[in-house]
Amino acid sequence: MAKLGEGDPRWLVTNREDGKNVNNWHWSEQSLYPWMKDKLTSMFEKKGIAEDDECKVWINCLDSLTGEVFMSNRKGKRKFLWDLNMKLEWCGKMKMRRASDESGEEDQNKRTVKGKIECSNITVMDDDFDVKITIDDKERDADGLKLHSLAKKSTDIVRSVFKCAVEEMISSHQVSDPQRAAETTTDSKDSSKRILSSPAVQETDKKRHT
Repeated sequence: MAKLGEGDPRWLVTNREDGKNVNNWHWSEQSLYPWMKDKLTSMFEKKGIAEDDECKVWINCLDSLTGEVFMSNRKGKRKFLWDLNMKLEWCGKMKMRRASDESGEEDQNKRTVKGKIECSNITVMDDDFDVKITIDDKERDADGLKLHSLAKKSTDIVRSVFKCAVEEMISSHQVSDPQRAAETTTDSKDSSKRILSSPAVQETDKKRHT
């Protein structure tokens, strides 16, 4: 143990009256759930899924977001973790009557079909989280089932949008020091790899085997 006044100059050996956590050296934690919810709300609003001559399908809005998103600081390094469940509302609408209908004329009053996109177990460990796309039971007619089929194309879109939101979250909360920024991780496994590959650990391990 270092004596008072010796060792790493970043060590705080006396209590600070202002209670300031210099350079985020001590453990701290901040919830980023509000930030993530606002970001996903804006990114998913009216997000297109598919469109052709007959119909159009889109993600209408973020219906709900539950769970946790937080950033932890320790010794100037930042780690981002999340564990979420998300529900989105998708909508679809036929642009005109299909050829099988008696009338081929456009129907401006065609109803909007709605359904849900449920995403569960969204964690830092799994980019390919579960996505379940459903349609309301009352919408299960020919038009509704066609729109539901197109809505199923949203799986990759939802995962891609969430990935972009995570990347923006990390970049917007990044540390200002480039060297420390390079050490920022979103996965505890990455932290373990860096520790095991550090020169100090390798040197210690070499001494043990000599």
